[in-house]
Amino acid sequence: MKYQLFPYIYTYAREAHDKGLPLMRAMLLEYPNDPETYLVNDQFFFGKELLVAPVVKKGATTRRVYLPEGEWIDYHDGKTILEGEQQVSVKTTLSRIPIFVKKGSIIPSMPVMQYIHEKRDYSLSLNIYPANEGQSAFFNLYEDDGETTDYLKDKYSTTAFTCNTTVAGYDVTISKPENKEYLAPGKRDYLIKLFIPKKPKSIKMSGKTIVEKPILSFKKNRDDVTGDTGWSWDAESGICYIRIPANGQERRVEISR
Repeated sequence: MKYQLFPYIYTYAREAHDKGLPLMRAMLLEYPNDPETYLVNDQFFFGKELLVAPVVKKGATTRRVYLPEGEWIDYHDGKTILEGEQQVSVKTTLSRIPIFVKKGSIIPSMPVMQYIHEKRDYSLSLNIYPANEGQSAFFNLYEDDGETTDYLKDKYSTTAFTCNTTVAGYDVTISKPENKEYLAPGKRDYLIKLFIPKKPKSIKMSGKTIVEKPILSFKKNRDDVTGDTGWSWDAESGICYIRIPANGQERRVEISR
C-alpha cells in the first residue's frame, strides 16, 4: 500500500517541506472547530483525505472510530459510506487497519514496484470518490526526479486533477502538467477509477464518445501503458474504469449517469 500511495505521499512530503505541515496529522489539525477531535489520540489523518485508525489491541475484532463532519468511505471496499460527527464501530483485524477516505477526494496511486522508478512506463491511477452534487474533488499532484536536490531549485512538475459532480453526472479534468524544468520520464496512461453507485450511460472525452470495453481487458493490463482509450464497468466493486493516454495536454472526460 505504501508503494501504491507513493504519488499521494510524495505530494504531501513536498507540502511538509514548504509549509511544515506533517504528513501524519492529529485530528484537531484538520478539524480545529470540532471539540471531539481534541479528545482523540489513537487515530490520525494521513494527508487531508485519509483517516487512519490503527489497531493496537491484541485479538481485536472491532474498533471504535470517530468520524468528523462529512461522509466517509471505507478505503478497503470503496462502497461503505458512513456519516460523520459520530463514533462508529467497525470490524477489523490486526492485518487490516481501518482507513477511511473523505467523500469528495481524489487519491493518486501507482503500481507496486520493488523500488521507485523501477518502471518508467506505467499507468497512474486516479481513485476518485466524487463529491455530492454541485461540489467538486481536487488534487494537485507533485513530482520531481526524486534523486537529486534539484527540488531545492524549484525544478518540479505539478498536474491538477478535478472532478465536478453535476446533475447530469461527473466532469473529470486532467490539467496540462506545469513543468518547471522537470518532465516526468517514461510513457504514461491515466487510469481513472470512479467509485460510483451505478454504471454510467455514456462517457465522452472532448465531445467524442469513448468505447466501452470488457472489464477483463482493464484488469489484465491495469498497470501497463497501452496507449488505448476506453472504459469499463465493474459491477462487483462499483468502479468505473476509464483509460486515456497522457499526451501532455489537458484532458476533459464527461461521465453521464
